Amino acid sequence: MTVCLVLAYLLPLSAQTEPVDTIEELILPDTTIVIFDVLDKQASFPGGLDSLFRFLANAIVYPESAKEEMIEGIVFVQFVIERDGSISNVETVRSLHPVLDKVACDAIGELPPWSPGEKDGVTVRSLYIFPVNFRLDSAEKKKVRKKNRHKERK
Repeated sequence: MTVCLVLAYLLPLSAQTEPVDTIEELILPDTTIVIFDVLDKQASFPGGLDSLFRFLANAIVYPESAKEEMIEGIVFVQFVIERDGSISNVETVRSLHPVLDKVACDAIGELPPWSPGEKDGVTVRSLYIFPVNFRLDSAEKKKVRKKNRHKERK
């Protein structure tokens, strides 16, 4: 039976912590996260969103415990795309279930390097929130219901 994993859209955050006049003011230590209202070039996954969805669909395995409990919904994962394109600071910002939260965060943490964002010709760190939607397909739901009924009879 197949488990459907629907991956939603990528949401770049668009709030700036403090206004600055020039990009030179934004050359900050790596521990500082600056988010821009508008980037000249958004960070992008190699091969585009279709490749990102394929990568995550292959990386995410729907845990059996979550299937058995028929847990479905969305985990919102926040992460930083560093100036070198690597992924850091992966965390759940809206939880669904601890098991599914971990699976989603682990998959995001395994992403290969991205093309980083740019502002005024300078490579910058980008903060993203990515919603990972966990859904069981109808065949898997039927299988779980049948298995649960069988357990109840015993």
